[in-house]
Amino acid sequence: MASAPSGSLSDYQTTTRMVKKLTAVPLPEDFMGESVLDIGCESGWWCKLASDRGAGRVVGVDRGREVKGRGWVDLIAECRARRWPRCEFVAANVGREWPTLGGHPFDHVLCMSVYHHIWANCRSHREVWAWFHRVTGGVLWWEGPTGMEDPVAKACAAITGEPYLRAPLERAADTYFARQVIGPAGHAATREVWVCSPQQILTGVVINGAGGATAAFQYQGGRRIKEIAALLGMEPYPGSLNVQLTEDFPWGNPPVVGMVSDVIYRGRGLAVPWAPREAWFYPVRIEGYRAYAFRFAGEKYSPRFVELIAPERLRDLLSGETAVVRRAG
Repeated sequence: MASAPSGSLSDYQTTTRMVKKLTAVPLPEDFMGESVLDIGCESGWWCKLASDRGAGRVVGVDRGREVKGRGWVDLIAECRARRWPRCEFVAANVGREWPTLGGHPFDHVLCMSVYHHIWANCRSHREVWAWFHRVTGGVLWWEGPTGMEDPVAKACAAITGEPYLRAPLERAADTYFARQVIGPAGHAATREVWVCSPQQILTGVVINGAGGATAAFQYQGGRRIKEIAALLGMEPYPGSLNVQLTEDFPWGNPPVVGMVSDVIYRGRGLAVPWAPREAWFYPVRIEGYRAYAFRFAGEKYSPRFVELIAPERLRDLLSGETAVVRRAG
């Protein structure tokens, strides 16, 4: 079994602290030639660990900072001087810079106790997670604070003038990743460990026109709402948000299929005969909010057009006319 690096590398990456962190983060014992990115590598403790465990390529990213008892230190220069096998180091102030790092996603990305500082640099959870999604090809290992109860996150929030809150953090993460909460961080009760897998992301624009208008959901005493609620266990807001995607939505193999009332004759209003039609439902995330893509079987709409239903009026929750959608598992 591979062991953790020994010896303290800085005032921050002390042996005691890092062993506690490692105990809480279920990293693989063997990286088997895979690529590893350490965001906020500090003095390189995680990078050396990955190298010792057989990683084929390790990249650490950070910037200089004030180190207790030493003043300002160029952390990247010190890491490079150690010449650990298969390790390279890149100077970047992530959150103000978004390095491409060769353009190839990494098998493992580590973000340990640095997320709140990145957020403070750009003040956008979504922007951070969008970059994480670009650089992650396999697994993102995330450890950090989830709210203002963490003193360092609170200090970051004081600098920005904006609160650091769990809800927008989770929505941004869930827009781009499938996320599993592992548990508390070993070194701080105010921090958690997540394991995140990147998901297929579809982008588009909100449009008006075709789709389930409010009147269709409310017609006949909310008949359609009741039928959908029986299928999904969720009562939809009356109406749907229509989004035109830049690529096809994966419509095959609908997770939920059921009969939902619809007009028999399209284009003649609602005061015409209605009949049950087979409907397909796909759980999705839009900007991190839970929703369903809804389509009747045999529909002639473009595969890039989606109607989205949710318990809330989705348009009120979005920050603009663009939308980020991913099909949830």
